[in-house]
Amino acid sequence: MMSSFSPSIVSAATAPISLTFSSAVNLSNDSGAAQYVTVSNNGQYVYVAWSEGSGGILFRASSDGGASWVPPLTSPALKLSPHGGKASFPVMFTQFQSANPGDVYVAWAQSAKVPTGSKLLQVFVASSTNNGQSFITTQLSGNLTHRQETPAIAASGGDVYVTWHSAAPGGSVYVSSSNDNGATWSAPHDAFNPSNAGESEIVASGSNAYLIGDGIYFTTSHNGGASWSKVINLYKISRSTAYYGREPWIAAYGNLVYSTWEADSTVAGVGYQDYGRVSTDGGLTWGPNQTLSGAVKNDWEPENAAFGNNVFTTFHALSNQGIYVTSATGVTGESPTWSTPVLLSPTGPKSSYAHIFTSDGVNVFVFWGQQIQSGSAVWNAYVSYSGDSGATWGSPVDISNNPTGVAAGNNDVTQLAVSSNGIHCFAAWTFANADASQIYFASS
Repeated sequence: MMSSFSPSIVSAATAPISLTFSSAVNLSNDSGAAQYVTVSNNGQYVYVAWSEGSGGILFRASSDGGASWVPPLTSPALKLSPHGGKASFPVMFTQFQSANPGDVYVAWAQSAKVPTGSKLLQVFVASSTNNGQSFITTQLSGNLTHRQETPAIAASGGDVYVTWHSAAPGGSVYVSSSNDNGATWSAPHDAFNPSNAGESEIVASGSNAYLIGDGIYFTTSHNGGASWSKVINLYKISRSTAYYGREPWIAAYGNLVYSTWEADSTVAGVGYQDYGRVSTDGGLTWGPNQTLSGAVKNDWEPENAAFGNNVFTTFHALSNQGIYVTSATGVTGESPTWSTPVLLSPTGPKSSYAHIFTSDGVNVFVFWGQQIQSGSAVWNAYVSYSGDSGATWGSPVDISNNPTGVAAGNNDVTQLAVSSNGIHCFAAWTFANADASQIYFASS
């Protein structure tokens, strides 16, 4: 059944290539409450993980771009998490990073018993060097008094990094690293202290790792996590003010580093806007603060992706429920020229968070959930594509096409995920219908 979504109201120009997606398949395919999905790939090898609460973190892999799966869909998925406790929010490296062929890393938070007898959220990571056939699982955190939560992960070569938030008084953001494909891990490094909010992201390129957190605080390692630079503040407005920077994201390619975040504008009537700064020397120095969302008002949840000298940022405007994208290509300096934001989604019906991905700086995908018409209880999952480095964008493609239920809904950013290999897009999302919650997947 076709949805009532009308591409004719999209403001983007039509891209020269129109993608065809496979039919959506149910990857979880069980009676558990599957949600919080993450997807990654290494070429046409595709990896998907999700949470089923007390059922743990589950995983499937495909060697052929999603045409077939291991374990097969007729069998239960592979469980990565240890027995006991509730697991949530799995993450895999979500931007193009040159992990070694065969390497797969999944991090998550899970309640675990501490010596006092109580259970607290701790951070775990599972590492594989054989495309997910087998994993080594490691508990990275060991806090006995406060929960450890919201991990993020990065990988490049044999170097892997996991960062997370500690809910101790004042808060901290920790990072742990491995230089042997996840076999052993460093003691957690207290990167940002205090850090009350817990939103941190990390990206890796070569031996460099770039870590950003609420505030907007930044630190870098240029030696595989052996040491970290002095923390600097990229947005120097106090957290105690209404204009505090939050929900940061970071992308990088070599020494080119792109930060983005949201903050309430100091201009009356504008609301939140999305900002960014660029470094061309591996985070040692930074260019000026730039407004990435242009004249669009009340903008949230920016996310960026980069390859070579091209960078792309998507954001969600609450002023009209629109999903936008902007880009800067051929970047060589710290004050790049950003394109006027392009509206990809319709206005009026609600939209969810958007994710963006590119594996080559040319083929770019934006993925989000969309209420198909005002007042409808049905949400579908949509992908918009550019095959020319963001110069033009195609009309959104409905990859879920469900007549009932909610695909890629807006209750959490981790309800959907996307990655790609050239023109091949790999999208996974949570689909909730009545009392069922399952993980679906489609590819181009």
